[in-house]
Amino acid sequence: MKRSRAIRLSDLAEQVIDRIRLYRFDRIVEKHEGPWDWSDVLDLYNPEFVDVEGRAVLFPVDRRHHRHMSVLRVVESADGDVLTVFLFDTTYEDDPKLFKFFAGRMAVCERFEGEDFFLTTAYHEWYVVDSPVRGTKRGNLPRVSGRGR
Repeated sequence: MKRSRAIRLSDLAEQVIDRIRLYRFDRIVEKHEGPWDWSDVLDLYNPEFVDVEGRAVLFPVDRRHHRHMSVLRVVESADGDVLTVFLFDTTYEDDPKLFKFFAGRMAVCERFEGEDFFLTTAYHEWYVVDSPVRGTKRGNLPRVSGRGR
């Protein structure tokens, strides 16, 4: 996944960073359930915006994950203020046969008020299932290359 060229966390005004710190997000990954504070992500991880179909999105993961992340599909709300992102994160999974069991993620990302980026408000493990809209079914999922660790 490409880092966003349009915006970087270091480009944001301190007041915007302080506003991000006030938000929480729901997270269920590896049986660890939230809500979690964005302030913890900013303090403990090394997050950075990534480009998701031309939009700057901040996921609650360390930037080391970015090279192992691949977007499968994005569903945009009618008003364009909410994105539902289905993706693979193969950071901790090396076996492509197991990606659909252990690498699937689903994120709900909302446009940050008064800014031109999206902040994740829900980040969950997702068992990669068929998409009737996209016509993907078992054995017909996109190939994702990428090795963990």
